[in-house]
Amino acid sequence: MSLPHSAADQYNVSQHVSLSSLEPGDLLFYDLDGAGIDHVVMYVGPILDGQPTTYGSNTIIQAAQTGTVVTFDPFWSFGLVGAGRP
Repeated sequence: MSLPHSAADQYNVSQHVSLSSLEPGDLLFYDLDGAGIDHVVMYVGPILDGQPTTYGSNTIIQAAQTGTVVTFDPFWSFGLVGAGRP
């Protein structure tokens, strides 16, 4: 699968889905500074490789910013614009 580099462009080419319809691999898009979509995370869900995830159905994976380690984190809604399925 190929996606554009920027989070805003990824949002534009993704099929938008409701939060109640999230599936593992869906992307969550955020506007953290009020200037437009500038952050994207991936929804992981409750199970990964047959094992329960740390935050259950609210588990995401992200790099908080360029150059940081990728981590599993709980879903958060601050600045959330929407969800998309690549």
